[in-house]
Amino acid sequence: MQSSSEWKKIRRKQLRQRVMLGFVLIVVAGTLFFFGALLKHDASAEDAATVLEPAAQQAEVLKPLTPAAAEAAAREITEISEEDEGTPEEESGENEPVPTQAPKREYRDWLVDVRDEYDSVLGNYEVINVSGFHPYVFAPDGAGSESPANVLGVTKLVEKYGKSEHIVLALNAGIFYDNLSPKVYCFAGKQPDGILIAGGTVLKSVETVDHTECEPLVIDEDGNVGWTDYYADADALARGDGYYYDIHGNKVTGKKIISAVCGFVPILVDGKNLYDAEDPLGGYHNYVNHYFGRWERQVLGVKEDGSFVILTVTTRSWSLKMAADAALAEGCVFAYNLDGGFSIETVVSDFKGEVDRIETLNLVHGGNQIPACLVFTDDGIAPVSAVPESLTVEAPETSLPVGVSLAGIAASIKVKEVLSNANGHSSVRDVYSYLTFPEGLTEHSVKTAMGDKKKISASPGGNYVYTKTGNESWASLSMNDNTRSDGKYYDYGSGYTLSTRDDLNSPGEKRITVSYDPGGGWNELTAEFTITVE
Repeated sequence: MQSSSEWKKIRRKQLRQRVMLGFVLIVVAGTLFFFGALLKHDASAEDAATVLEPAAQQAEVLKPLTPAAAEAAAREITEISEEDEGTPEEESGENEPVPTQAPKREYRDWLVDVRDEYDSVLGNYEVINVSGFHPYVFAPDGAGSESPANVLGVTKLVEKYGKSEHIVLALNAGIFYDNLSPKVYCFAGKQPDGILIAGGTVLKSVETVDHTECEPLVIDEDGNVGWTDYYADADALARGDGYYYDIHGNKVTGKKIISAVCGFVPILVDGKNLYDAEDPLGGYHNYVNHYFGRWERQVLGVKEDGSFVILTVTTRSWSLKMAADAALAEGCVFAYNLDGGFSIETVVSDFKGEVDRIETLNLVHGGNQIPACLVFTDDGIAPVSAVPESLTVEAPETSLPVGVSLAGIAASIKVKEVLSNANGHSSVRDVYSYLTFPEGLTEHSVKTAMGDKKKISASPGGNYVYTKTGNESWASLSMNDNTRSDGKYYDYGSGYTLSTRDDLNSPGEKRITVSYDPGGGWNELTAEFTITVE
């Protein structure tokens, strides 16, 4: 049976053929009469009828349209074309979308409820209701993979880890950047960007490289979902002495965070659409250009009873306001906009039977290799993404002055954490220390592709990490329309501590101990190194 859209295409083709053939036959007949008169053909009326009979018979068979009928057919073609091909504006968001209803798809009896939905304003989208299962961040590449081949898409991730980790649903979650050019955000990237906590273990604590002020999605030790500030201390979150905001916007303290990933922002809090205003940002303080346009989007929603909803639109048709409206229509009181676009990929699975079942529901442009996914498991256990192994310290080659402080020592060393990843490879990340935090707040001005400054914001002092080159800033502006004016980025993790039993006020070699709590219930990591004080 043909769908509505297929019928429209066939009908439009038939009408065009009839109009074209009708005009062609009229031209042919007129030409024959013209040349007949010009040559003063003396054929009899019977001969003339014989000459024109084939054309007349063909015209009867094809039934050409009269000018009035042709005009009506042209109007019908235009109406069908407008109805079938009308799409919302992708970037400006000025025009309302003109959605068309797609045929319903059939799904097998999965452990989660999957259905196609259609709305006259929101268009076609998919809804997955999840009850009885909890979400976790899963990043089998740890703090990042040195080899792009190690990074899997969502489907391949489920094929590899689904059975051992009891995964019933998996989807893309956080943004990432290209490890071949480590400080430039890129859709082809392999490194997770922004705060990342998986299985309670801190894998990243630096702010996002380009999408600054993207509030991370967090999940605490009791399975409660919320979000936190872009400058949150990831180490404090994992220890349980940080803070986050729950689905109603209340500040929560004293809870260990076992999952955190930087998608983009919350869009629905306490049943309120944060983008429901004439201002595209609805008074909300985030400023990234991506939020203004219409994109393929993936949204995690939470209902008052604690059950979850996954909303997915695979066409560039949803603004953040529309995404929040869809979540609200599904009964959600909270919704968070995950990474979307080319990254969208949703997989359901069931490994309980003798035959493993895996089905990819959504895949945009072939999918992406995703370093951090959101997975729901049926055993209530967070998958282990990486195991902290050791610390390495690069001590200064030159001597330090007598009376040097621990903060001064911290500023002169480089500390790295080595992790053993779930994928069998290792990853390494830089670890900083609160000892080197500058005092006060750090102000951030933001420039756009038009050269203007969009906003000045402030965050707690952090460890200065990196300054972009001019080419990197240009790449950021060309892709995302925003970047820090000074190009500087910070790590806000409280990081490691230093201690020593030696007297730093006297010359000689001094033994220093560096200690770091990686979270996740793992043992504290320590390393010793020596410095010379003169």
